[in-house]
Amino acid sequence: VSQSRYQFSMSPVVENGTVEYIIAEGRDISAQKEVEKQLREKQSDLEKFQHAVEQASEHIVITDEAGIILYANKAMEKITGFAKADVIGKKAGSPDLWGGTMPAEFYKGLWRTIKYDKKTFTAEIQNKRRDGSRYEAALSISPLLDEDGTVRYLVELQHDITHEKQIDRAKTELSIVTGK
Repeated sequence: VSQSRYQFSMSPVVENGTVEYIIAEGRDISAQKEVEKQLREKQSDLEKFQHAVEQASEHIVITDEAGIILYANKAMEKITGFAKADVIGKKAGSPDLWGGTMPAEFYKGLWRTIKYDKKTFTAEIQNKRRDGSRYEAALSISPLLDEDGTVRYLVELQHDITHEKQIDRAKTELSIVTGK
């Protein structure tokens, strides 16, 4: 059961220095208060989402449809060594950032999948950090579409799998040496 909320204002009408009557006006502000409540709830949800993305251990980057970086989280800084200020406005995965290490055909397939097929692209890749060292990552890039089905944004997630890959290689080498 919702309660109606009203806002009132009163204005005296003065003639010859005497209040002759008062004009009172009231209006139902229930709908306005409900909208304000919904906005507060949405703002709270947005703040939770922003906090979750910023604190995630995965490298998260949001770009425009051409791959120009609009947002990067703290994990991107930690994994790649690039500061947010250094990457905003640049093309994600470009050789002057963390990319450019995969064959040209890889990038053609990536762009075909996200831009033309409008599907999520996933792969294991090798990238480079700001200091030039290499790392391996599980990559996922998803297109975000508008109501017309046009790609508006791309969301890139990278999980650094370098350590896991090193363990797998060590296990493989050990099994070759031991014959097991």
